[in-house]
Amino acid sequence: MSKIIKLEKPNCNPCGMVSSFLNDQGVEYEAFNVMENPEMELNME
Repeated sequence: MSKIIKLEKPNCNPCGMVSSFLNDQGVEYEAFNVMENPEMELNME
């Protein structure tokens, strides 16, 4: 199974909603703040 990588920004309501949904569903994922880790955003393009 593929690993889920979630990119997020601080104070992003939709980002929080997605995190809540994934947590409620018991989905494991790795979250990265693109403001602190801009290289992650570039790696996804």
